Amino acid sequence: MCRKRPRYLPTVACYFFLSFSAFCSPLAVAPLVILKERYRKPQAFFIYSGDHVELRKRIKQNMARKMAEVKSRKRKEVLMASFYGMAKHADCNNLFKTLTGKEMKNFKELGVSYAPADGKKRFPGPSISIRELVNLPIIVKDYEVGIKTDQGDDRTLVAIEKNGEPYKFFTASVEMKNILEQIRDMPDGFPFETTIKAETFGKGKTKYIFT
Repeated sequence: MCRKRPRYLPTVACYFFLSFSAFCSPLAVAPLVILKERYRKPQAFFIYSGDHVELRKRIKQNMARKMAEVKSRKRKEVLMASFYGMAKHADCNNLFKTLTGKEMKNFKELGVSYAPADGKKRFPGPSISIRELVNLPIIVKDYEVGIKTDQGDDRTLVAIEKNGEPYKFFTASVEMKNILEQIRDMPDGFPFETTIKAETFGKGKTKYIFT
């Protein structure tokens, strides 16, 4: 049996339950009325016409009436926040400005991004072992130093692109870190193409290098 709660209760089912409850107990009717309101369809607030979405006329009229009646600045801010919650799901930029006097900006226009408290860069894509990148052409996009991991502190996180998809890998290689720092000081050093090679040294040790 599906245990997920439905997003709304069909109107026909509501009236069936209400009619049936009238024969059982008058007290059973009230909760079902609330249930019907709680699971009201999205069409109760919006009008859909192809690729255009509008708020229903009564919603706009109620908001205009409330904004005219209310004098408290704080109360108006609450009303605007509530109206924004509905208007952002429809094509209502001009309507929002007309009723509230404020521009409803698109998130992309704000030009903000996540700023971590530790000041470290965050890179998109899953982590991948450097061993899986050996002899494969990749594009190195950026890097970050001083990353703490389960394998130790002061690791270097390298952001790469493989087959058009973003990935990242951790390395403790001092040699790789040094090369990345040199490239950072070059104008237009990043991004660059490379192939990672594995070299054996000492008693069965392996190191990875850019080529």
